[in-house]
Amino acid sequence: MKNGMLGKAVFAGLAWLVVLYIAVLAITTGQLVLASVWVVLLCAATWIYLDPRLYAWRYLFPGLLGMAIFVVTPMLYTIVIGFTNYSSPNHLHSVDRSREILAQEMVFDDDAERIPFVLRGDEAGAV
Repeated sequence: MKNGMLGKAVFAGLAWLVVLYIAVLAITTGQLVLASVWVVLLCAATWIYLDPRLYAWRYLFPGLLGMAIFVVTPMLYTIVIGFTNYSSPNHLHSVDRSREILAQEMVFDDDAERIPFVLRGDEAGAV
């Protein structure tokens, strides 16, 4: 092996172990798409970082990956939500049901100090 190639191979092997563990966890929870995305991304990263012909892509890959995560994924998610029945009123709670859910999640401490709410008029500035 060339100088430094052993270190790259060891790092790639450890990355493969971590990603395969994540993929197995995703598969056991039924997230096949997520598992396949992780494996495809690792295959691409391994190919890009170990092939000397793709040296320029080593600088482009993290930026493209970040753009895919923070720009493309939310756009696709928005489109999926917009064109499926997740956005229909049947999947939304009523106001009363939302209040019940929030009341169940909140912790009310009877011994806590109450801070009164006061709406100040013109003396404290414009409201």
